[in-house]
Parts: sequence; C-alpha cells; structure tokens
Amino acid sequence: MKGNGIVELNERVKERSTFFCMRLVSFIYQESHTTGIPVAELYDNRFNEAKIGMCNYRKSCTIYQRTIKEKHPMPKQLVINFNE
Repeated sequence: MKGNGIVELNERVKERSTFFCMRLVSFIYQESHTTGIPVAELYDNRFNEAKIGMCNYRKSCTIYQRTIKEKHPMPKQLVINFNE
C-alpha cells in the first residue's frame, strides 16, 4: 500500500473487465414485449450468457456473427457433466 497520509492507494487492485451491448438490450426489450417477462428478469441472465460467449440471440445477431467470424470460429465453453 502507498499513500500520502490522507489517501491510501492499493496497487494490487485488478482492473475489472466490463461488457455491454446495445443490440443485446434491444433483443431483451423485444423478448420482454413479446413474452411479458419483465426486463429486469431477463437482463441479468441474458447478459451473463453473452459474457461467456453463449448469447441467447446469437443466431439472429449480426454483431455476434461478425465478431465470431473475425475473432474465432467457435466460442469455447467449459462443460462439466456431473452425472458421470
């Protein structure tokens, strides 16, 4: 820790990575409107899915398709089968 006697600075704090997609918000509002499910219920789940590369709207989203085409062909997902 460093400080000037008034404020202490923690240099070990890791940067937080953020994610936001306006198109995803649009899809969430559309889904809420058609299904009647409140936006707040959809928001957390849909954003968490998108953060790990498994966006619920990936088949209809041109941004997702373009990103996958430019970055990597298939998103990687860890699958753990607890039944085996």
